[in-house]
Amino acid sequence: MRITVPTVRHRMLLLTAGLLLGVVGCASRTLEAPSDQVRTAQIATADGTRDYSLYLPRDFDTQQPHPLLVALHGGWGTGAALARQSGLNRLADRYGYVIAYPDGLKLSWNAGHCCGWAADHGVDDVGFIRAMIARIRSEYVIAPGQTYGTGFSNGAMLLHRIACDAPGTFDAIAPVSGGPMIDRCVDRSGVAALLIQGRDDPRIPWNGGMFDGSYRPAMAEVVTMLRQRNGCAQEPQIPAADAPATCSTAPACRRSLEWCGVAGVGHQWPGGQTLLPALLGANSDAFDATATIGAFLERQRAGRNAAQR
Repeated sequence: MRITVPTVRHRMLLLTAGLLLGVVGCASRTLEAPSDQVRTAQIATADGTRDYSLYLPRDFDTQQPHPLLVALHGGWGTGAALARQSGLNRLADRYGYVIAYPDGLKLSWNAGHCCGWAADHGVDDVGFIRAMIARIRSEYVIAPGQTYGTGFSNGAMLLHRIACDAPGTFDAIAPVSGGPMIDRCVDRSGVAALLIQGRDDPRIPWNGGMFDGSYRPAMAEVVTMLRQRNGCAQEPQIPAADAPATCSTAPACRRSLEWCGVAGVGHQWPGGQTLLPALLGANSDAFDATATIGAFLERQRAGRNAAQR
């Protein structure tokens, strides 16, 4: 279902949002970090030369295997903007992750039905991310079975698409404020997943709804989709918001499935940098999405290491 003729007021709001977020996101494409911990690179693709940056953990050891975390920015953003917004680099320093921050073309990703220039022009972002990961693995020692993905908004949507269209690319995903925007999923094996979203998100409604001409699935719908793919034996229940943040775990799953709803938070990275609250909604320090993602990924690593013993 699509709305093909947005109102003039709606178009003006979207244009204003784009311009403002473009200013925020494009202020710099360079990660704000010590120069010896940052690498910038390019890779040739069918869509042209693509850019990405790497953040290397403090005390990085070129001879030791490190987990890899791919972080996908939101629409009208950049990898550098997501690094500032999320504070993900502190996970690198604490747990030893190499973090890749790729840049979408024209500040967008082709996640399927959404969003912006990349979707309108059929950009192969799934192929780009896979090629980038292959390049990183060829140049750095990446721990086997420890390649993870996170992303915000349009980046979260692309994360879901990659998990569907290219299963095995990620060993776990942690999308923030964005669900699947594709009609079908070829993957039937599932992927460990942590879903995080503000319950007051005006662009990704908690209970589902239309925005910018496309339907955004409800959290309950996304959980049901992943529950079927992850082999969860029981239908999970979505609890009501009775605390600043309510997190749940689906029982008896072949692959982990967790989700968190954050009360009073709009289209923001919970606990991170607050962007344009008058337009995107409020944020809150009561829940730290980055720390929650770090704990989730460490559980996945611990489970894999235990299984290998």
